[in-house]
Amino acid sequence: MRRWIPLLLVFLSSAVFAQATVNGPATAKAGGHVEVTVTGSKNPRDFVTIVEKGAREGSYGGYEYVTKPGAYQLVAPPKAGEYEIRLCAADSPYPTLARRPLRIDAVEATVDAPGQVAAGAKFSVKWTGPNNDRDYIAIGNAARPYIGYEYTKAGSPVQLTAPDEPGQYEVRYFLGAGDVLIGKRPIVVGSGPGGLAAALASARAGARTALLERNGCFGGNITQVGVDGAPSVQSSLVASPNGDVTGVALNQKAEGPAIQLVPFQKKLSKLAPPLEIAT
Repeated sequence: MRRWIPLLLVFLSSAVFAQATVNGPATAKAGGHVEVTVTGSKNPRDFVTIVEKGAREGSYGGYEYVTKPGAYQLVAPPKAGEYEIRLCAADSPYPTLARRPLRIDAVEATVDAPGQVAAGAKFSVKWTGPNNDRDYIAIGNAARPYIGYEYTKAGSPVQLTAPDEPGQYEVRYFLGAGDVLIGKRPIVVGSGPGGLAAALASARAGARTALLERNGCFGGNITQVGVDGAPSVQSSLVASPNGDVTGVALNQKAEGPAIQLVPFQKKLSKLAPPLEIAT
């Protein structure tokens, strides 16, 4: 009789496990919400989680305890691929009580930074994207993924502050889940020798580049020292008959990257227009 007791316990445990179910969508967007429904859980410390398909038993990512039957919210992984929703038992090694396949689809975003901004100044960024909880728009460079940021829940456009250091940067859209970059646009801050050199390099690499400047003209001390690729650039203001500045004229040699200006109307609170630089 005793030899049947372990088999009976295994049968009863299997019967309990078989009662548990987990349901959810077949697909979800990267970084988005995934609503799952759990029934049959017997322990308030059982939990639901999302893991890659084929992950070892007992694996888990972000999770929610199943305190009672019902619906729970999980955050989808930021990487597209095949996954599983798992209901796991409370005690180590966290055996799987129920599972459901889930495909995570990639998402995209766009960012558009307007031209009238300067080093250290605030500027607006229009964006499109999934707008998940804790998604954010940032400005950063190769050394720092983000220097300043604003959550997308603030709406579009968001307000950012340009770095004080001139140079080449990117405006970026990050998923809050995993800080994954899904959209970006190059931007150059400052129009002195450092900023213009960075803009030229960006344009040569094929990027649409905006050069941004605080003051009424571009170039800084470029007319004295020169910049590689633009050795004889000089700038001057272009004024309308009533005295408003409507643009900046740049004179340069025929060879080298072309610099095209976007006209603007200078007011006390306005900044200089962007330079559109293209090879």
